[in-house]
Amino acid sequence: MLTLNFQLSTFNSQLITLNYFMNANLGYTFYTDLYTIGIGIVPNAHKIADLLAAKLDKKPDKIGNFHFELYTTYPGLAIGVGLPHGVKGDENDFKIGFSFDHTTGFPVIPGSSVKGLLRSVFPCLEKNESLKQVKSHWIQALLNGLKQDTDFLQKTYQPLDSITDAQSTAILKLEKELFGLHNEENVSIYKRDIFHDATMSSVGKKFLDTDYITPHSNPLKNPKPIKFLKIRSEIEFTFQFDLKAGTLTIAEKGLLCQKILLTLGIGAKTNVGYGQLSLTAKPIEKTVSDSKKGNNPPPPPKPTLFKNKMVAAKNDALQGVIFDIDENKIFVRIAFEDGSVVEKNMMVANHKYKENAQITVKVNKIKDDGSFTIAK
Repeated sequence: MLTLNFQLSTFNSQLITLNYFMNANLGYTFYTDLYTIGIGIVPNAHKIADLLAAKLDKKPDKIGNFHFELYTTYPGLAIGVGLPHGVKGDENDFKIGFSFDHTTGFPVIPGSSVKGLLRSVFPCLEKNESLKQVKSHWIQALLNGLKQDTDFLQKTYQPLDSITDAQSTAILKLEKELFGLHNEENVSIYKRDIFHDATMSSVGKKFLDTDYITPHSNPLKNPKPIKFLKIRSEIEFTFQFDLKAGTLTIAEKGLLCQKILLTLGIGAKTNVGYGQLSLTAKPIEKTVSDSKKGNNPPPPPKPTLFKNKMVAAKNDALQGVIFDIDENKIFVRIAFEDGSVVEKNMMVANHKYKENAQITVKVNKIKDDGSFTIAK
């Protein structure tokens, strides 16, 4: 009996340890542990809050022989959006995937994405001859600046009007070196340039936040917001490479990669500002009036969690977060202690509200089914 009790105790201890590490892994939380299973499967508001409150304790070790740090800019970085995610029919769930490192659970920009982005600006595989020419001329402009300009990373470069045949040949050779296009050669992987995952390296800061896509399928109807996870602005990422000297030196190859990333950005939704990168962190939270006063705006109040969706009476005060704005209508999300979330909307005139801002609303009307409407 003693042996059996010891074995059960050991098993329970191992199970607790396993659960601890699983819960500590943000990737596991986002894709598996985010949900509460009852009558249906719903996202748990407390798990979402824990996810958004996560911070990095220490910088990860670097790998490779060339590294540089870049910072996300407003509105942030969306990575891994092609991965499946979400519970069908639940508008409170994240509907788009996100890229986490399988082992550490922290956000990561896969090395394949870094390589693919850099590869996209080179001309070799481009079928459109006009675009192929533009790519060649822009790469040559970068190569000229790399050799001549001390402010290479800060300067803006436009495609050259023309390049020589020798320059075009050198660009193709560089492309083969960088991306392993050795069709006629048997080159060892240890002699090729390697693109490692870019890891997050901002310590002690919250780095995750939510955002919404609001497609208007019908101009006469309210949009249905699509919720997704993003990296906040001013978050540092370390890009890592194992480069080999060839057409360019290791340092020159690394600077060229850095310049391309600074110019094009990386990730999804770059056409609307996501994924843009900067050499330094650029704070955007301070307003003009705050900077003149020489102080920071006060922190927003913490949201109140209510015991259930049935509120006590009309005019009860509720705290929520504005998650979308559509002309004279704002959409508010209110979280409850049981893990459920209620989303409401109300009309406002001449408002100055902003997305992700805290707001206090009042219960306007309680319906027979226990649901309610809100008003300011």
